[in-house]
Amino acid sequence: MRHRDLVFVIIVTLFLNSCNANLPLKISNEEKSTSTVINESKNYRIDYIGQTTDGYDKYHYSVYNNNGGLMVEDEMKVKYPEFDYFTEDILRMQVGAGNVTIYQFFDVKLNRISPRYNNPTLIENDKIVYMDYDGERLKLIVSDLFDKNKFYKEYLRDFSPIAAPYNALSSAKFIDSNKLQIAYLTGIDYKEITETIELN
Repeated sequence: MRHRDLVFVIIVTLFLNSCNANLPLKISNEEKSTSTVINESKNYRIDYIGQTTDGYDKYHYSVYNNNGGLMVEDEMKVKYPEFDYFTEDILRMQVGAGNVTIYQFFDVKLNRISPRYNNPTLIENDKIVYMDYDGERLKLIVSDLFDKNKFYKEYLRDFSPIAAPYNALSSAKFIDSNKLQIAYLTGIDYKEITETIELN
């Protein structure tokens, strides 16, 4: 069961990434003339392009900084990208696919774009907390939201073999900027353990 769900998560992630190249994609004039604006604000715009030849819905989105400059322009198939303001200057995009929700963040004041994250547990103090696999084992990751070169640490514990990685982590909260308290399920008996981690 765990292996099958892991394969599903990998396939969904690869599919969504293949629909979202990092290079800017420009919407064609023909698509512009037939597209429908679904949602827009000062910092983003989402257009419904229509169905592809293989029957998938196709969307185009653009993200703008506070000065109106284009930060990213991309396309997505199948799933509709949803935007909201995580903070006044940080725009959050989320795309759901089954039990996986992919998040990406855009700092529209400082022109920063985050990596994509699967089902993060906590975002606070410019850090993000989430679970991922290290081979067959689960690992806890704490990283700077926008740049892992600024901060990135992995923690291995006896996390329970849960089908969806994020379910192994019951809760997480920052006690202060250097201390993270987590509760997680451990072992095959799913015993919950609370631990405080010193980040630095």
